[in-house]
Amino acid sequence: ELDLNQDGLLSFQEMDELLQTLAPQLSQGQRQKLFCAADVTLDGRASSSDEQEKLQEIIKKLQREDLSRVEPQESQEGLAALDSEVRSIECIVEVSWVTARVAVAAVERPRHTVHDAMAELVVYGRESCSACKRFRGSCEHHGIKYRFADIDSGSNKAEMLRKLRATEWFKGGKFGLPLVDVYGKLLERPSEAAVKAARDALPKNDQVGSEGRSQVENLKRQFKDAGTHRQQTLVPW
Repeated sequence: ELDLNQDGLLSFQEMDELLQTLAPQLSQGQRQKLFCAADVTLDGRASSSDEQEKLQEIIKKLQREDLSRVEPQESQEGLAALDSEVRSIECIVEVSWVTARVAVAAVERPRHTVHDAMAELVVYGRESCSACKRFRGSCEHHGIKYRFADIDSGSNKAEMLRKLRATEWFKGGKFGLPLVDVYGKLLERPSEAAVKAARDALPKNDQVGSEGRSQVENLKRQFKDAGTHRQQTLVPW
């Protein structure tokens, strides 16, 4: 088990409440955009006065970029709201959020889309975790490709925490390892049957089509370039 309370991590709800206090004039959709920028800069921690000052700086920066020009529909949630805004205005958050957007499990990916073609199975755990070893062994036995992310590495843990905050269902506290991003849906210790069913539900290459595959390659190329050019933004798809 991993206890995130020991890390002083703010849940999505706690961060949203903090943003309501610091920027009450913003709508829910605008707070979602702020949350994503703050998530990258503060890595989910805004409990101290010093970190709250950093959050205030983020708010001022986004306000200078005229955040109020676009009012997202309040009925949209998670990445759906963010994608709507990205199509309308220039993306103003740093590349660290851009490179994380593809794998974030904020909403379940719709079927037969470019997102499906980019889907991957990511296993978050530890080398010393016996349950993680069993799950990885089962994936290998069934020929299921996966990417193992050891959370003892700072970058892997940060990636996992961002996904946890994006899902909203996780409110902090303990959870069991492995934590698995099953093609865009974050699950705690999923069964092999659930993983196989999710994999089989993904569209095949011929269902995605040549245009979809072209978009996938274009996005992958952007993410690769973004790792070199630190201020590069994502071209809306």
